[in-house]
Amino acid sequence: MSTVRGARERARVEVTAAIKDEARNQLAAEGAAKLSLRAVARELGMASSALYRYFPSRDDLLTALIVDAYDAVGEAAETAWAGARDAAATHPARWVAVACAVRDRALAHPHEYALIYGSPVPGYTAPPDTVGPASRVGQVLIGVVRAAHLAEGVAVPPLTDGLRPEAARMAADLAADLPPAVVVALVSAWAQLSGLISFELFGQFDRVVEDREQFFRHSVHELGRSVGLLDGRPQAPAARAADRGRPGPCPPSCRAPVEPGGRTRAQRVLPAHESRFVRPGRLGRTGGGRRSPAVRGNRHSTWTTRTTNAAAPSAAPVRDSTRSATFGRSMSRAGRKIPANVTTATTAPLTSA
Repeated sequence: MSTVRGARERARVEVTAAIKDEARNQLAAEGAAKLSLRAVARELGMASSALYRYFPSRDDLLTALIVDAYDAVGEAAETAWAGARDAAATHPARWVAVACAVRDRALAHPHEYALIYGSPVPGYTAPPDTVGPASRVGQVLIGVVRAAHLAEGVAVPPLTDGLRPEAARMAADLAADLPPAVVVALVSAWAQLSGLISFELFGQFDRVVEDREQFFRHSVHELGRSVGLLDGRPQAPAARAADRGRPGPCPPSCRAPVEPGGRTRAQRVLPAHESRFVRPGRLGRTGGGRRSPAVRGNRHSTWTTRTTNAAAPSAAPVRDSTRSATFGRSMSRAGRKIPANVTTATTAPLTSA
C-alpha cells in the first residue's frame, strides 16, 4: 500500500512541476495577466478538469509561482551571504555579494523577477503564504547590518526630527536591536536595490549605462554606506554616540592626546594673555586670539573626554524572533485588494531574522 502511495506522490510531484514549467513559459510569452489554466492544460495534453485537481484556480497557480520565485531569489541571497562569511569578507563586501546574487538571479530569470517585483496582476491578491518566502532577501540584508552593528561596524546615519516617531515604529516592528535611523536607511536601501535591478532588467539603462556590472557594484556599495556599513576597521562608539544624539566621533587623526590625570592637551585652558588656538592633537598654532577648544566647547575634545571615561558599551540585546514576519506582513499584498487598473504581481517584503 505504501509503495502505491509513494508512486502516486511522485507522479503528483512530477505533474505539478510540469504545470509550473509550462506556466512559466506562458509568463515569458504572454505575461502574468494572460496566464490561463486551460492554455496550460492544452499545452500539456491534459484535460482542464484534471489540471484543476492540482491548482483549483489561476490564483492558486500564480501563488505557487510567486512563492517559488521568492524562494529562489532568497536562496541565492542566503548562499551569497554564507559564502562571504566563510571567506571572512568585510561587512560592506558581504552586502555587495548579497546584492549581486539577487541581480544575477534576476538577470538569469527575468520573467520570474518581474512576477514578484513588476506590475501587479489585475484582480490578484497575494495570500499570507507568500509572506515568509518574500521576507528571505530582507532577512539577509538585515542580517548583514546586524552583524556589522554587533561588531561596532555601523555608523548611524542622520535622521530628521519629523521621521523619528515613524523610525521608532519601524525599528520596533522590523529590528528592535538596531538603531531606528539604521532601520530607516535599510528599508530605503532595499527599495533602491530593487529599483537598480528593475531599471537594468526592463531597459531603463539603455544608452545611459554601458558597464552595468561595475555601475551596480558601485551603487550598492554606496547603499551600504548609507546604512552605516564602514569600509575599514569599525570605530567602537560611532553608532552608540550618534544614536543617542551626542556629538559624532572624531577620527583618530584629530583626537587630542591624554595627559596625566585624564585631561587631554586640548582641554587645557590657556592663560588669558596667550592667543594660541589649540586644536585637538596639535599645539602651538596661532589662531588670532581665539580661545581653546575646551572653552569654546569643541565637540572633539568633548567626545575624547567621554570616550576616555566611559565604560565599554554593553552587548546589543537579542531581538525576539517572534516578530520576524511583521515587515513581510506589512509590505506584502496579502489581504490587500489590487485596483483593476493597476497592472504587477506582488512586492517583496523586507523583514528581520
